[in-house]
Amino acid sequence: MKIFLSWSGERSRRMANVLRAWIPDVIQAVEPWMSEHDIGKGGRGLREIADELSECNFGILCVTADNQNSQWVNFEAGALSKQVDDALVVPLLLDLKVADLTGPMTQFQATESSAQEDVRKLMSDMNAAQKSSNVSQDRLSRIFDRLWPELDAELGKIRAASSSARGSAGRSNSDMLSEMLVLMRQQERRLVELEDFVKYSSHRFDRAIGQWVQSLPPRGSASPISPRGDLPLGRRRRSGAGLEGMVLAELQQVASGLGIRGTARMRKSELIEMIKDFQEGKREFTPEAEE
Repeated sequence: MKIFLSWSGERSRRMANVLRAWIPDVIQAVEPWMSEHDIGKGGRGLREIADELSECNFGILCVTADNQNSQWVNFEAGALSKQVDDALVVPLLLDLKVADLTGPMTQFQATESSAQEDVRKLMSDMNAAQKSSNVSQDRLSRIFDRLWPELDAELGKIRAASSSARGSAGRSNSDMLSEMLVLMRQQERRLVELEDFVKYSSHRFDRAIGQWVQSLPPRGSASPISPRGDLPLGRRRRSGAGLEGMVLAELQQVASGLGIRGTARMRKSELIEMIKDFQEGKREFTPEAEE
């Protein structure tokens, strides 16, 4: 299986060199590809890189504080994601925390190179991506434990190297303010949607009450008899005001106007609770077409 090692800048190049030598010691069937070593003299460079990108099954982006916004690394990351699943494109962070990563590479599942268990998981995913020649998980874990100190030491030397851009590893105030603005706009949209929903629910409730009032018989006329045959619907005993003062049949008419179905077997208390929930927006329903 071919693995594409993407790099940009001196420390990223050194990191890719270390990985190119170390990874095959852990998984022998893996063949890392790195442009510095694997493009012969006189090669066309960009053409060969494009060809390798199309043939690789896994990609590791060697990311440092110096190059996380590099156009070249981001270009190769985008090209890789078109060839393989996003889960098989991994930014490996030299001197950054995952929370410090910015830009297009945030769409991928990044790994901190100083975290032993995270790197173990990376190697396990790489092994699983092989079609046929993958090694057993127990054997892979034993090999990894034996060789991890070597990788950690080599990457530690690179981290210690001085860099003029080292101090810019943290996220800038501008980046954090931009992210806050995006989150605030999302919250604003949600509040507007909630307000519209409450207005619509109120309109539906007012309309249902209006329909119920219109259905009442004129004052002084005979009222329809209840299904139980005891008292006319308009003359049933009432207690309280509002929904609590309505009889069951009246509540069912209100519920019908709100688009609530399945109320025939509900008790009065259950029906009142459901109508109130619709008024307060606690229950969602599919609005019927307006007449």
